[in-house]
Amino acid sequence: MARDPFAAQVDGLGLDPRILEVLKELGIESFTEPQVQAIPPILAGSNILLVAPTGIGKTEAALLPILHRILAEKPPAVSCLYLTPLRALNRDMLRRMSFFAERLGVRAVLINPAITPYVGLEAYLGTQKNLYTGETYELTRADLEGWRALAVERPDPERYLLLLETGDEVLDWREAARKYEGARTVIRDGGDHTMQSFAEHLPRILAFAEIAVS
Repeated sequence: MARDPFAAQVDGLGLDPRILEVLKELGIESFTEPQVQAIPPILAGSNILLVAPTGIGKTEAALLPILHRILAEKPPAVSCLYLTPLRALNRDMLRRMSFFAERLGVRAVLINPAITPYVGLEAYLGTQKNLYTGETYELTRADLEGWRALAVERPDPERYLLLLETGDEVLDWREAARKYEGARTVIRDGGDHTMQSFAEHLPRILAFAEIAVS
């Protein structure tokens, strides 16, 4: 029997086979060229700058090798901090990180998360512009359905630390509180979507990640 070519590609990149199964659930059946070039050096611990068009898979290129190392090395402390400059990217990342956390058994900190971005972003269907690069791209129904497919219906509350501010002007904090009921949760009055109280949560985040601060 011929071997699954995607499985061979995953092996060739040195990724844990459990990641292959999760990617297949997402409907991903091959890697893009930027991913093929970026994943091995990240796995090796190198710092890289990856520049590629929107939709080419830069997020997975950065995230998958880190998830591999978490699975392989089982580090006791925090292993991945992913920062994004745009609210839309934060919404996208919540879906992906929650999905990977559930499927691969890792934990995540959620900060003012978007629970149903596939509903909230309907108003932005069509041509959009990247505020930082000026690049235009199309937000399509297929994108929204892709986010819907990532939804974790019953998340395991033990995997999450949930940080919310009631003054979030973009999202209703109560939706997140309901979705992740039972998770370790901190709700601050006031604030906004940028999480004004973030600094005071750092000790809590470090404790959740089991990082000892000397």
